[in-house]
Amino acid sequence: MNREVLVSVDEMIASLSPGKQEAIREIVLDAVRRGRLPETNRRLLESATGSSHVGDVLSTALEERAAAAPVASLEQPRRRL
Repeated sequence: MNREVLVSVDEMIASLSPGKQEAIREIVLDAVRRGRLPETNRRLLESATGSSHVGDVLSTALEERAAAAPVASLEQPRRRL
């Protein structure tokens, strides 16, 4: 992820009230746990920040993270008796 993009999002969030910052933090943690940003949470981010930028950056970061994660094999190793 581009450092300038992350800095711009950080500055945007830092300019918000502490309550909005905490709400955004909770949305980000939930998205990381789920591995995706639900549409309702995306709308909450847009409402809190007045822009879709934070949601777009978060979605992109989650996609990049998922692409970098190794894919688990569906085959189970054979057991030796």
